[in-house]
Amino acid sequence: MATNIQVAVRIRPFLPFETGSKSVIDVLPGEDDPPAEKIVQGRSVRIAGSSRKSHAFTFDRCFSGLADQVEIYNSLIIPLLSSCLEGYNATT
Repeated sequence: MATNIQVAVRIRPFLPFETGSKSVIDVLPGEDDPPAEKIVQGRSVRIAGSSRKSHAFTFDRCFSGLADQVEIYNSLIIPLLSSCLEGYNATT
């Protein structure tokens, strides 16, 4: 059971009218994650600024627009349900 509050971020997929646009938000892999062409889940988010600067933010989990609901549910909700059924507090 984790005793800390964990923060997860999901980058929404493009809306239909945004198709073809270049994303300014990238999900970066964690240090232990194997390199991949399309990152679905990672530990950091990089936001590209208009002046070629970028800012990176680290979270416990980050999901790109390629992640589906099942993957997010399995990664985040199943552990919470298990803790709750064991008698621990859980929140989303």
